[in-house]
Amino acid sequence: MNWAVIMAGGAGTRFWPLSRRHQPKQLLPIVSRRTMIEETVNRLSPVVPKERILVITNRALKPKIEKLLRGVPRKNIIAEPCPRNTAPCLALAALHIERRDPDAVFAALPADHAIGDAKSFRKHLQLAFRLASKDRHVVFGIPPSLPHTGFGYVFCGEKTGVEDNIGIFRGLKFVEKPSHDKAKAFVRSGKYFWNSGMFAWKLSFFLEAFRTSMPETAGLFRDIRLALGRRGGEKTVDKIFPRFRSVSIDYGLMERVKDLCVVKARFDWSDVGSWRELEQWHPKDRSGNALIGKTIALDSFGNIVRSESRLVALLGVKDLLIVESPDALLVASKDKAQEVKKVVEELYRRKMIHFL
Repeated sequence: MNWAVIMAGGAGTRFWPLSRRHQPKQLLPIVSRRTMIEETVNRLSPVVPKERILVITNRALKPKIEKLLRGVPRKNIIAEPCPRNTAPCLALAALHIERRDPDAVFAALPADHAIGDAKSFRKHLQLAFRLASKDRHVVFGIPPSLPHTGFGYVFCGEKTGVEDNIGIFRGLKFVEKPSHDKAKAFVRSGKYFWNSGMFAWKLSFFLEAFRTSMPETAGLFRDIRLALGRRGGEKTVDKIFPRFRSVSIDYGLMERVKDLCVVKARFDWSDVGSWRELEQWHPKDRSGNALIGKTIALDSFGNIVRSESRLVALLGVKDLLIVESPDALLVASKDKAQEVKKVVEELYRRKMIHFL
């Protein structure tokens, strides 16, 4: 059967002042009236029913996610004992699925991505499941629209097929975030896709590949497998899990595998990496302003405004990012949207913890 693992443990510091330690990006309504994680769950139906969706998060967020995702069984919302990046996160999820469905095929999806056409996404997902069932590592590749230096890339070889008008390519290697010059060359070549961070595997194939790529984890797999489902097993997992090396699934597994299959995405996609993304997902007025909440813009152009609790009025300004929350206000040049985390770092430095 088909399963989905939603990774929902991130902090989302670029979305301050709305995102906070206990209210990160995936729990915010960034691109619609629903939270990002609700959008992620809802677009999976009916390809993956809610009883076969696992959410991996941290202990602080688990109660909030349980309230948000009422249709997802509580036993499917799993708190990691500690942060260890995406490779151990997915290993833990895979072992939970193995107990219930050893023949499963599963997709790994971030909780905080925006996808414009849910119907098209589901068609791609069904294709990914079919390909993964044939013992392949599957990744969704996003055709690059610009030489982005904040994404990893996948270098592709020949096209191996087309299904439902979706191209399938042989993946040759993953490439870390490049310099601007390299990114421009990647885009010009037409042989590179953005690495979306969305993957699919047959469960048994994933577990074997994980053990091969990270052989030091073999004993940890065995011990966690024995602990799951036992009385008191959670405490045992708490002791074992921190022994995993903190490593991403890209570096720990995908950069080392063969049989890599790239599904070329034909739907609008964004990792929603900063407030700048609101320009893509919200309508603009005639002056190019993206205005959310109680806002007025006069003689102002190209601004992004998000108001939560009061009126924000603009007069004669250009290319600003303004985000208002009940206890904090962010005003920045729009081109500094990726650097909002610097504000968070400064708040930590000044011990202004109540704003975090």
